[in-house]
Amino acid sequence: AKEIVSTVALIANFLEAKRAVIALKGKYKTEIEALNKAIKELKSSVEICQMPTFYPAGDEQTMVQFVTGKTAPERGIPLAVGAVVDNVGTVFNIYEALKGFPVCKKYLSVACDGRDPVMLYVPIGTSFRECIEQAGIKKTNYAVINGGPMMGRVLADEAARDSAVVTKTTGSIIVLPMLLIVYYLIELIEYKWAVKLQNNR
Repeated sequence: AKEIVSTVALIANFLEAKRAVIALKGKYKTEIEALNKAIKELKSSVEICQMPTFYPAGDEQTMVQFVTGKTAPERGIPLAVGAVVDNVGTVFNIYEALKGFPVCKKYLSVACDGRDPVMLYVPIGTSFRECIEQAGIKKTNYAVINGGPMMGRVLADEAARDSAVVTKTTGSIIVLPMLLIVYYLIELIEYKWAVKLQNNR
């Protein structure tokens, strides 16, 4: 926690930001306790913002609006309202880089239906298949979502799954039975159409 808090403070100082805020869902009690302890020990001005537990509470646009009260323009970025958002993985990589360590690994989650997600710390270039095996997932007829459930890319073809590797932008791997992927795609299409219709009103 001290690594994250101290690096957030350094980033804020470099950007000449008026506030430095770590926003996370309020349900993460252990993490919040550790961060608050680090802030106290470091006598840091970094703030903790506890967000409600809902999806997509981790989305940067939602986070900026909740923390600052400002709404970024449609298809805009947080900088449009004077905010910069970094995820915890980026902050940790900055910490490592400042210590002189090369950034050649990254954290990612591997999730599967009916079980809790597993966090892995693997070298960039590791195959998805190896990550799935490390997470202890044993599936035969399955598909993979590269990324989150809303914006992730579906890899249903075996060749596509086998050739997929971890890159610097890989944040999660979701493993689902092939049958569930069909329902997932239908729900996703319906959701995106609903959002499009709502925006066109």
